[in-house]
Amino acid sequence: MNRRLIGYPSGWTLAVLDGPDAPDRIVSDLSAMGVPMSDVVILSGSDASDGLNRLGSSAGLAARIRRTMQFMTMDQMPDLHVYELAVEQGHAVIGLKLGDAGTRRSAIGVLVRHGA
Repeated sequence: MNRRLIGYPSGWTLAVLDGPDAPDRIVSDLSAMGVPMSDVVILSGSDASDGLNRLGSSAGLAARIRRTMQFMTMDQMPDLHVYELAVEQGHAVIGLKLGDAGTRRSAIGVLVRHGA
């Protein structure tokens, strides 16, 4: 099997979404607060691999070796496996790349309100 693995997503805030309507509602709320959709990626279904590319993913033996090294040296690497499994199990994962701390806090509030 040659599945894609999330590379360390520097600058991205990731969350697992529950329910089929959650991505649409969250994207609507984020858009209403002025978050550019270029700063949002949804990993879901057959389109998940496109989103993974934006986060920085790769596949194959080199990716597995790099992931093993990252897993041993980075304290947040186990979290990435959770997001990959969530997508495999049919959940959506949202990624936000927001540089402004205030906007990021507000966006996280949106995620929490929607059960992410």
